[in-house]
Amino acid sequence: MRVLVAYNGSLNSKAAIRQGIYKVKEHGGMLIVLHVFHSNMFVDYGAGPNAEIRARDEAFSFVEEAKKIIEDEGGGIWSKVVVMEGYPEEEILKFARDENISIIFSPQYYIQHSLVRKIPCPVYIIHGSEKYAGLGFVNQGIAASGLG
Repeated sequence: MRVLVAYNGSLNSKAAIRQGIYKVKEHGGMLIVLHVFHSNMFVDYGAGPNAEIRARDEAFSFVEEAKKIIEDEGGGIWSKVVVMEGYPEEEILKFARDENISIIFSPQYYIQHSLVRKIPCPVYIIHGSEKYAGLGFVNQGIAASGLG
């Protein structure tokens, strides 16, 4: 099983990593955390030359947080963290197809519902704060509240 977590540094995405860790521990396989830096948002952006540099620094800290969560809670599971640039939704879809992903965990609002139908595997959307994170299964017309 290849479990993908779409990671943007939010509390929901941290909860998504924990759900991914649980899934890999339960069923075996590999956890892949994908962070997509949305570099295209800085085209014609009038916030000054340092805005992109600050955003990249913040993205780097998000990736380090993801690695720490996996190290602290993963119990030695097989995992990797991948960083890409581009439009997050497009890169997540392409990655899921190219890497034969079995299931995706994503924070709320990171993947739009219109794109979910194109993703070739189940997608769980993590809702709410990390403390009260719940799951919503949004593709393939199936509803589920757990990971089973």
